[in-house]
Amino acid sequence: MQKAASTGSLHAKLAWYEDILSAGFVPYVITSERFIPYLDVSYFSRDMRYFLLERGEDRHFIEAYLLSNALSFGDPKYQLPHWVLIDCGLMQTAVVGFMKPRTAFPDDLLTRYRSTTAFSLDELDHIPISGQILSPTLAGELVGISLFSLARYFSAAGRIGLATKALALIVCKASSYDRFLGVAQYDNPSLAIHGRMSREMQIYQPVLPLHPGADMTFIYAMKIDFDPRDLDAVIGKSEYDYLIGAGDLEAKLKLKTIIDQGGKIAITPPFQIRNGAEILIPIKELDR
Repeated sequence: MQKAASTGSLHAKLAWYEDILSAGFVPYVITSERFIPYLDVSYFSRDMRYFLLERGEDRHFIEAYLLSNALSFGDPKYQLPHWVLIDCGLMQTAVVGFMKPRTAFPDDLLTRYRSTTAFSLDELDHIPISGQILSPTLAGELVGISLFSLARYFSAAGRIGLATKALALIVCKASSYDRFLGVAQYDNPSLAIHGRMSREMQIYQPVLPLHPGADMTFIYAMKIDFDPRDLDAVIGKSEYDYLIGAGDLEAKLKLKTIIDQGGKIAITPPFQIRNGAEILIPIKELDR
């Protein structure tokens, strides 16, 4: 492992980050050595650890990242293949997240890492428990990919998903892009994490037929303008015109018709409303 160099821009104290550190979590970046100068690790340089595509000994940690990612999503359809991580991830951009000392892992979870033949657990002193990939597009936008966390296994990790998202956005300079896009599921709790990063979370594509979770999956678009000093602030307006069920395909197709006709649709805070077992999504039709 190698400490990251400082690129210097963020100076305000980030209480949420200090809390994460005090709980025993350590920030990491997986990337190519070519991209190190382009990351903003100014605030995090004293703690950040790099794992590099070019460095053979880092293979064990990167394999552990893939396993952590798979354990988080559970469904094999959502697992991140090696070649996708390399070709579409590490050769273009970076993974940013938090790791935890191996000794802090519960035995039942550690068994999953010990039983694999993909890497040697003995080579690792830390194991990744969260991660987010951010990648630029041809249109000069930024795309968020595969946000995950294993928070459910750690009692002090309740905010780790939100902290991981914020860390990745800062390190990859997301606020300098005019538009940020990502894929999310209407019924996934991470929807509220994504939504907190902007004043307006627009639906770009209400359903995504090519995705394994086609009818439950959508593409969102936003401008990243959250205050990195305060992750508790909900900066969007909590106003909506109506609610749709997370599984209501007919309602989503109606949203698609509105968008196809030039309309704009936003999901507003709190992004999900639970009514018993039902998840409702607050929808706002924006001025055209």
